[in-house]
Amino acid sequence: MELSETFPTPFVLIRSAGLPLSVLESLRAGRSAAVVSRLLEDERWRTSHADALCDALFRACKACGDEAPEDRKLLLSAKRDVFNDRPLAQKVLERARVRLASADLELLEEWHQRHARRQELLVSGEALFREEQVAQRRLMQELARNPILLRGLTLASDSLISKLHKYAETPVEEQDARLRKVEIGLLAYVSRMVTKTSPFSTFTQVTLGRWDAAEAPGRISVQPSTAGVKGQLQIGHLPLRQLQEAIQRHPVLKEHVPLWPNPHQWVREGRRNILQRLEVGPPRPRISHTTERLTAVAETPQLGTWVSLIRPGETYTEAVQRLTGPTASSQKVSQLLNQLLETGLVLRQFALPEQRWDLLEALRGALERIPVEPAPSLVARLTALGECYRRFESAQPSERLALLRRMEEVLREAFELVQGTLAPEWSECIVYEDTTLEATEARIGSGLWEQSRDDLLLLQRLLPLFTNRPLGRRILTSAFVQLYGRGGTCDNVLDFYERSRRVFGGDLDAVERFSPGFPQDAKDTPLLPREERLRVQELREEFILRVREELSREQPVWEIPRDWLKSLVERLPASYSAPWASFSYMAQVVPGEQPLLVLNEAYSGHGQFLARFAALTGGLDARNNPLCQGMLETERRLLPPGHSLAELLGVFGFNACLHPRMTSQLLAYPGSWPEPGEEGVLRLPELRLVHDPETERLRLLAKDGTELHPVYLGLLVPRLTPPLYQFLLQFGEVGKYPLPFWNLIDARRPPQEEGHIRHYPRMMLGRLVLGRRRWLMPRELLPRTNPGSPGFGELLELNRWRERHGLPKQVFVRAGRGRGRTRDVERKPQFIDFENAFLLRLLDRQIEHVEQMLTVEEALPGPDAPVMELADGRHASEFLFEVNEARWRRGGGHA
Repeated sequence: MELSETFPTPFVLIRSAGLPLSVLESLRAGRSAAVVSRLLEDERWRTSHADALCDALFRACKACGDEAPEDRKLLLSAKRDVFNDRPLAQKVLERARVRLASADLELLEEWHQRHARRQELLVSGEALFREEQVAQRRLMQELARNPILLRGLTLASDSLISKLHKYAETPVEEQDARLRKVEIGLLAYVSRMVTKTSPFSTFTQVTLGRWDAAEAPGRISVQPSTAGVKGQLQIGHLPLRQLQEAIQRHPVLKEHVPLWPNPHQWVREGRRNILQRLEVGPPRPRISHTTERLTAVAETPQLGTWVSLIRPGETYTEAVQRLTGPTASSQKVSQLLNQLLETGLVLRQFALPEQRWDLLEALRGALERIPVEPAPSLVARLTALGECYRRFESAQPSERLALLRRMEEVLREAFELVQGTLAPEWSECIVYEDTTLEATEARIGSGLWEQSRDDLLLLQRLLPLFTNRPLGRRILTSAFVQLYGRGGTCDNVLDFYERSRRVFGGDLDAVERFSPGFPQDAKDTPLLPREERLRVQELREEFILRVREELSREQPVWEIPRDWLKSLVERLPASYSAPWASFSYMAQVVPGEQPLLVLNEAYSGHGQFLARFAALTGGLDARNNPLCQGMLETERRLLPPGHSLAELLGVFGFNACLHPRMTSQLLAYPGSWPEPGEEGVLRLPELRLVHDPETERLRLLAKDGTELHPVYLGLLVPRLTPPLYQFLLQFGEVGKYPLPFWNLIDARRPPQEEGHIRHYPRMMLGRLVLGRRRWLMPRELLPRTNPGSPGFGELLELNRWRERHGLPKQVFVRAGRGRGRTRDVERKPQFIDFENAFLLRLLDRQIEHVEQMLTVEEALPGPDAPVMELADGRHASEFLFEVNEARWRRGGGHA
């Protein structure tokens, strides 16, 4: 059987901004911006004609000779005034009217008139600016009462929302510097809520759509457009997980926590190996700090017997009572149980499944079975927490803020009862909320995707060049061959994990010891064939040098030659090609006769970014969730017989990793308990590894011989997951690809280019936009601003600066620091409209934060582009789609 096809996942995730574009349009200072345009137009005209006028005045001076020294003096003065763009004196004009030819005189009169009205325009512009600013501030006060905005701000910034009432009620004329600061903070949220579609934001509405050939290419159609917005709340997993860990360590309560034989233990060469998940140290902000402990003890008949005597789910107290008898006193039983717990052979855990949306209720139910204090007190706290949570969804913003503070208080009391440690920023993790358009049918025109199919496939074969995962897999394969031989087999993947640590000197990070762009920066390792490493290095360098060559041309658009990209792809090592691939893209459409598909980001596919919103758009039951069923159908279509995707379980306290089931198999990572009775759950000790000498691949196999391909469906950055987790992901495809490519290019800028503006053209592959036009502007070349009290003069100066550097009127900016690859001071870019004086205050704030570099990027598509039409107007939108490519023949080889 042979298959070679490319197809999209049937569902598209559409994200639309929470407020319509009309909000920013209403804040534009249209009349004062028009005055700025006239002033700059006059300046451009005067500049473009200055040389011709200077030449004409110089000729007139020469014509004066020695007979008219006064005229010559006045004409030279006029020449200097024109050269320096200064107003002309009346007596100078009078002599020029006598001495200049008619055509030159007409040009000079025009120059004078344009210069003379400059002062009038400055005065009128300042008056209009002040008038419009008052109107804008009153509109901002109305926005401070907007229920949609306030609903999100409750979770995003309680400090800001607590000040909004005073801001909204204080007359504009009476507002002081503190309220102006509140106004700027509010403006930043309003701007982002109109122009950005953050994937983890309460301010973004998510809709599940389908491809439709009947719609115009790239057009998004939502029916009905009057659909309302509904939210889905989640109680924060992180504080509940931390509370659970504290309870399991409590000196009294731990005696009543269930015991479980550790499923991740195995015997080899007379030693029992034990893998145990640990929560270590203070938690990281917003996520748990998880690692593993891998130990071994001498295997004895007594040890195996005692482990087998533990009944899953019984408590410590119950086990001691049951096992105490004539041959074993309670003291001896307790001593042996403690040894089993200390070594990790037996686990003391509630074993609550991580993929639980009702984790609060599950934890409360477990505590209700414990009869001793402080369990009843904890139950009372969790009951109060649940009541606040249930009221939160329908509560008004003011009540929401009070409920949040009450929930913080209750959680703090619960942690005090068990002497637990709260994570940094834990108060931001109490409640999560996503929003979606209710009862809608969304469709997006498939024509654009179909027209771009060939270019997307070419891009997908190029992108792996800029990741190190294929090299990491080659290193693991070499380590496996070193340990088990070519064509060798390891009957327990954990055995290879434990032994490979010795190969890597206890440092499994060696498989990722390459910088993202350039493997020559890495330490040489005998586990990676030198020829392969050098070839990857050469191909990356060739790409970088070619792009840098194009940058030197200072062109606005660069069309990447397809033939050249194909030649790069054809020269990739075999380890960079696979029988199938799945990529996901976050994209936007630029409409027109020849519409463009702007690719904002590229990631591995298999539903990773769709999973986050599966429950929101289709419910918690995977069997009745169309997105989940669509992903299972895509898996069957993409993979050859005998292969399966297997999600590696793990939430790590991060709610964005919660979702219904979306793969045919599940891999139970230590401490990540599946739902009771869940089918297709595989334990790690059951998995084996086989080296395929023909393809030089390591194959991860289940007991029945099915080859497994681990996938990660969470949104925690993979490098923040524990070591074993990252090790297992080496056998699948997961991660982010470098779109746009500019960071790779910027990392190779020579030192002599520091201190100069770096311009990057729009990078195109057919109709695909792989990178917007970008300018990296050093701090010393940025305009000096006055964030406290901007005026019309600043509006004019900022636009003059924009024109001087050839920037568009509408851009996104981000303050950065550091040489080479810029690191962002603020995580999200800020939309700036140079004709919107109010938004320019946000540019002031960005410039104030710049340490070394300001990144400026064209707004593509712009706010004027047709986007999603909803009941309250046009909304900025972005959609996430997946492209799958299968090219295999029976047996899993390449077609």
